[in-house]
Amino acid sequence: MLEKLPLPPFGKILQAYQEESVKLAVPIYIYVGKNSKEECIAQKKYGTLCCFLPFGESHLNYRWPVFNQKLVIEDTGNIPARELKRMAADILQKYQPRVIFLYSISHKSHLFLPEGALYNE
Repeated sequence: MLEKLPLPPFGKILQAYQEESVKLAVPIYIYVGKNSKEECIAQKKYGTLCCFLPFGESHLNYRWPVFNQKLVIEDTGNIPARELKRMAADILQKYQPRVIFLYSISHKSHLFLPEGALYNE
């Protein structure tokens, strides 16, 4: 069922890396919040591998090609901390990245690891 979900905006390049089983040295960024699209577009100009969750949409409406990758979910504004944590937990469970780091200007940052994992990178 996950395969039937669409990729998020700018997710095609991430899917290409996923299909080739490339383990990236840099993290993938998922921008969420009121300014997610603008931030993602701005960061792509600097070569950041990123995609974004359109503001007002649920992360459950997309599939996230982040298996075995480092991942940063960055809040660009107006996302409650509880919602960010729920998104991180869902992505961790369904898509199995190596690590998730949540960043938000308005909330404390959080590090999420797969169950039983030790962060040593």
